Amino acid sequence: MKIISLERKRILGWKNIFVIILVLILVSLFLVWVYFSDYKENNDQSLLQVYKNIKEDRKSTRTNLLTTNKVKDIKRKYKMLYKSKKLTDDSGNLRKDVFNSEFKEDKYIFDTIVTNYSPAFNYDPSCILDVSNQDINDFYKIRLNKIDQLMGNRINSNNVESFSKERNEILEEASKMQEPIKYSYAEGFKLAGDGIGIVTRVIIIIVGIVIAPLFSEDKQTKMNEIILSTKLGRNKLTFYRILTALLTTTIIYILGVIIFSIIIFSIFGIKGGNLYIQSGAGYWFSPYNITYLQQFIINIVIGYIACILMAFITMFITTFAKKVIYGVSFVSMFILAMMYFGVANNYYLDYYLLNFLPWNLVNYFNMYTTYYRYNLFGVQIDKIIFQPVVALIIILVAFVGILRRKKKIRYL
Repeated sequence: MKIISLERKRILGWKNIFVIILVLILVSLFLVWVYFSDYKENNDQSLLQVYKNIKEDRKSTRTNLLTTNKVKDIKRKYKMLYKSKKLTDDSGNLRKDVFNSEFKEDKYIFDTIVTNYSPAFNYDPSCILDVSNQDINDFYKIRLNKIDQLMGNRINSNNVESFSKERNEILEEASKMQEPIKYSYAEGFKLAGDGIGIVTRVIIIIVGIVIAPLFSEDKQTKMNEIILSTKLGRNKLTFYRILTALLTTTIIYILGVIIFSIIIFSIFGIKGGNLYIQSGAGYWFSPYNITYLQQFIINIVIGYIACILMAFITMFITTFAKKVIYGVSFVSMFILAMMYFGVANNYYLDYYLLNFLPWNLVNYFNMYTTYYRYNLFGVQIDKIIFQPVVALIIILVAFVGILRRKKKIRYL
């Protein structure tokens, strides 16, 4: 344990911990600032007033049901505001103060209703003005039809053969959503589930930078000479450094999750964790029937696997570097490559490779809103299970590769 403590201090001393904490706080506060901009009722509203409005919304204890009568009521209110021309300013922009005042608690489900009736990939609030009574009665049926349509578009656009079994299973899972769905204030968990992916990606970068020097020569402490003077010292040194990487990654990740959670939940509250993710417009077409709390926990677990995977990939890469600067350079190029291909949006590249690497592993929005499963010897496996499992297998392979690689290297 003393060796692990010395190795951990070498790559993660108190100064580094302080810098990492500062970075994580700044990233979390930046996300809050971005979220606040969406809650502004006008350009002149101060951040303090935005916070006061959010604090007022947090007092809501009422849970509503998205029934057909509720859809009719929201359509009626929107139509009245639209005709009175009070809903937009002289520039044609939405007056959020008027909108929030008229819709009050229903404002959190308005976007979901609009998303259901808007054309695919085209959010258009005015579309609800022309919604017929039949369309309102078929509200939940329209959701399933659109999921089927989106699934078909995704498959056809990438020339992937559509397996009816896979398609039917996804639609069957989507149809199990609670009807009518409950909705209420759940901004804390909603934003936490989305933002934790961004924070985890920052942690992935930090882990790569911090872990990179781990297998370098330590001329100050002469750790290599001390360990290698003992029986089986080379294997012990490698094993202890792997444990050090796991400990370091765990410390950084826990710090990140705690800092982010405290900041988000202290501002936006902890209500709504028991609501299903479909109560928010972003996940309305998601086939996964899970609550915001369950989603947040799943994201944290997958994020931890992604960070551990990054640590092992970093260790494996740096075993090929003779100097620290080379190891850091190799790891930096790997991170930049992940970031570049992460926005390339190539279906085949994502499906067969990138989805199993740290950067895309925490692309939670894509994970919950895309419609495909992995076919393993005729068995359909959900990507939420398959991708982390493959990541764990890669970790195991990297672990064996590091041990075998270091056995062949002379430290002295």
